[in-house]
Amino acid sequence: MTEKQVYCPMAIIEKFDSKKGDFTIFKERLNQSFVAYGITTMERKRAILLNSLNEECYVIVRSLCVPNLPETKTFDQLITLLTDYFSPLASLFGERKKFYHAKKGEGESVAEWSARVKQLAANCKFGEELTVVLRNIFTIGMDTPKIKDRLFEEDPTSESTTLTKMVRIAKNKESALMEQDQHARELPGGSADVKSEVEVHFSEQRRAPGLGWRPSHRGQAQSTERVNNMERIGRSYAARNRSIVETMILVNP
Repeated sequence: MTEKQVYCPMAIIEKFDSKKGDFTIFKERLNQSFVAYGITTMERKRAILLNSLNEECYVIVRSLCVPNLPETKTFDQLITLLTDYFSPLASLFGERKKFYHAKKGEGESVAEWSARVKQLAANCKFGEELTVVLRNIFTIGMDTPKIKDRLFEEDPTSESTTLTKMVRIAKNKESALMEQDQHARELPGGSADVKSEVEVHFSEQRRAPGLGWRPSHRGQAQSTERVNNMERIGRSYAARNRSIVETMILVNP
């Protein structure tokens, strides 16, 4: 049975550049291109593969085939040669170390964090443990306290506590927090217009040479009032003590 003729452009995929791309991703996209254009014969696949390498990569595959030429190899043989060359075996413990130490980045969304966790696990070969460790690292590596607290309410021993469920919970909490923040900013005197009490306190402090920090303007008036109050309390306390002493003297002349 001959291959059905389907229109195929000269380049069905951009040329692979080992300095910019990942060969594993290139292979996956190349195979999908074969499906899209109905390319099934190994001869055409080989020709398209070789035509989809930039000059530097073609020189590499040519050297890998010495003393033969690339066209003498089958498509699968060329793929194996290129895979071994561009995808050297990484340290399994090294890959797992990167995975286990992963943390959600500042400004990274829940969806982006979830995708990155899966990407980091790609070369870890977790096998049947994959679903559990993905869920665990996604949860433990969450950097937003309110989202993490909500995730920690779930039972990790339950079969229903899957990564999909945890991502859904995290996304819902993320959306709720964003709405609260937006609502607070839209209110009169919201977070965008009013400084916190702590910010106001420190903004009213200034450095005095040789005297350390001291309040200025309104802060100084407030401090003066506090000192006056303390002096009044001290005078009252001293007067009471004198009264007690005088009474003791009268009782015990």
